[in-house]
Amino acid sequence: MPVYEFICECKRKKEAILPFSEADKPQVCKCGNVMQRKMSVPHFVMKQTGRGMALDTLNSNVVGGGRKEWAENIAAQGL
Repeated sequence: MPVYEFICECKRKKEAILPFSEADKPQVCKCGNVMQRKMSVPHFVMKQTGRGMALDTLNSNVVGGGRKEWAENIAAQGL
């Protein structure tokens, strides 16, 4: 579930973890005012892709190894 940020006229801030279906539900501040939802930057995690992942795979010691030696042989042949 996403984290939503809210701000009140009295400058209080609040974060709430809500399902998408409740994102537009009014949030009430301690002072009694209805809080406004802020626009916030989505949080995401970048996963390794491309060359780095290929090198990790070649350098791994997983069963079925030998990939590193195979890749080195192919590179040595200029293929």
